[in-house]
Amino acid sequence: MKQKKSSKKEWLKSALLIIQVLLACGLLLVTWQTTQLDAEAGGFLQRLAPWWPWNGDGETLPRQSGAQAAAQPASVALWTERGLSAYRLSDDGGAALYERMRPVLAESVGSAETPQSVGEETFAAAVLGKSACVIWNQAIPLPVLAAWLGTDIPDSLGEAGGMSSLFLSAEGEMIRLYYRSSDTGRPMTALTSARSYTLTPLMEEWEATEAFFAASGGEEYEIFQPEQLFLERAPVFPRVKEELISFQPGGEETTALLSAFSFNPYTVRPYVETDGTQVYVEDLATLRLTTDGLLSYTASERTGNTLIEAPEDGNEGERAADRIETARRLIAAVTDGIGMERLSFSSYGYNESQGGWLIQFEAAASGIVIQRPGRAAAAVLIRDGAVVSMELWLSRYTVLEDKDALLPVPQLAAAYAGQSLGGLSIRYLEAEDGIFSADWCRPATGARLSNR
Repeated sequence: MKQKKSSKKEWLKSALLIIQVLLACGLLLVTWQTTQLDAEAGGFLQRLAPWWPWNGDGETLPRQSGAQAAAQPASVALWTERGLSAYRLSDDGGAALYERMRPVLAESVGSAETPQSVGEETFAAAVLGKSACVIWNQAIPLPVLAAWLGTDIPDSLGEAGGMSSLFLSAEGEMIRLYYRSSDTGRPMTALTSARSYTLTPLMEEWEATEAFFAASGGEEYEIFQPEQLFLERAPVFPRVKEELISFQPGGEETTALLSAFSFNPYTVRPYVETDGTQVYVEDLATLRLTTDGLLSYTASERTGNTLIEAPEDGNEGERAADRIETARRLIAAVTDGIGMERLSFSSYGYNESQGGWLIQFEAAASGIVIQRPGRAAAAVLIRDGAVVSMELWLSRYTVLEDKDALLPVPQLAAAYAGQSLGGLSIRYLEAEDGIFSADWCRPATGARLSNR
């Protein structure tokens, strides 16, 4: 009897040992397959993780404080004891100045009271007064800027619109914000809890440059808005060349793209249309890659694992920040995975015809937007808290040695004397097939103002 019990015990030990060996082999196999998947995707899955707004189970990740800025400022300016100091952010001086200004900017925006309209004369006086200024290439909603700066979005800014330049004016002991509303065109102001003395060290440290605001240029510059900043009187910029990115079925970059949208690159198979467009369909989601470099993604609001969602709680300002952040992280996952330059946020609003929130992005070179009239570099549509479509032009840009001299500022003012140019900016516009040159233009229409 004792011998039988011993045999039974030995048999159980052997069975348990076999099960442990099988489990270890299974774990090893899963680990090897996961490693192979990431390796064959060029390590894309590992690079994707920090940017992904979705956890792989069709669930939305919680809101993150301090969302990464989807657009950096184009330039910064500061009135010093020696005059106006201003730089492009792409310059070393501009990056350094903005880093010093950023804490004051965050405190000012995070403590702003409800904005009120103000007269043009008061606004122009603030532009030329004791102030610092941050300028973007596009209109930034104030609540979204607060999120980018890592501060809570105050209820006073929950319904605030957008602006493309923001002035921090030292008035008495406190800092007051001034900006022109991109929605109404009217100058606005808001008192903050930030102290004026926080700007003083910057005003003592930085040297003056040749930059000037239109408000200080005299009568001939009244054709511009007073806050129009001219960094130099005779701008010169290099040309830029565009290169379309092509994808082959089964290629490494194609695998990375499919993974970004939660398509299984080893089970989904494309069909190719007569014009060469690759079409991938999985779980009611469709991904298309055209031969001229356009990626388009569409999905049903009920598309299971391929559904990419954005939080829909909080006030409208918080929801706007979350939608833009979701779009930014999705686009960054794609561009980082295939070696494209990051794109910059350009616009946000509700699109009636498409029934959702449309977020658009633009490419840039040397800090200057590459503009194609009627076409954004990327567009993401969010409906009922989910990404239902996305378009992205897959291009890389190379800065060339050839340069173009823009029409000097005094000549530009003289050429348009008596007119009202309003907001004006420098953009890269297509000069010939695949080659872009910088020029003065109206951002809203992309119309070139000067002819060299």
